[in-house]
Amino acid sequence: MGLYLTLYGMMGAVPKSQKKVLLWIIFGVGLVGTPFYLRLAASVTKKMQLLISTVAFAVWVLATGGGPFAGFPWYHEVYGSMALIMFTFLAPMYKG
Repeated sequence: MGLYLTLYGMMGAVPKSQKKVLLWIIFGVGLVGTPFYLRLAASVTKKMQLLISTVAFAVWVLATGGGPFAGFPWYHEVYGSMALIMFTFLAPMYKG
């Protein structure tokens, strides 16, 4: 999340024509990188924990302004907030 926030914060200096592509790249690196980071840096080995953490990253991006999703006509900030609340409520119910 720190990587995403730092890179997202730098987007103000990027020309508007390039923002959409860069937002998707930053999101993709964060999404794909989350399980690798957790496995290598935090020694997380449970596959379900890695999956839940990766989904949590995507939900978190939705909840913090939408990132690359903000350009879609269906996106509204309230959806990200709702997804975050529901995910936070439901994720701990998994007992695996």
